[in-house]
Amino acid sequence: MLGFQEVLELVWNERHFSSDPRRWKALAEGLIPETSSLLPILGWRPALNRLDDQPHRRQRQVVTEAPGRVDVRLLRTSVRQRAEAIVDGWAMQGLPIL
Repeated sequence: MLGFQEVLELVWNERHFSSDPRRWKALAEGLIPETSSLLPILGWRPALNRLDDQPHRRQRQVVTEAPGRVDVRLLRTSVRQRAEAIVDGWAMQGLPIL
């Protein structure tokens, strides 16, 4: 039985568990046919969760740093303005505002 830390160590180690299905034995050996309905879900695509090694770390860094670049005050103001415009639109159409 593995504990939480051991599981994390296992799945984060690309030598033990690759997120890139191009490295998966079952796909490489043709055990999953090309017509399988699983391939759209399990097949390779250029996405963060399907990359290993340096490409994964590079994209992960961008995703991790992105929220820190958001101007929260500007976002709050923008969301409020858009929400008020939607509610005002309902009122102009005679829809009840709950």
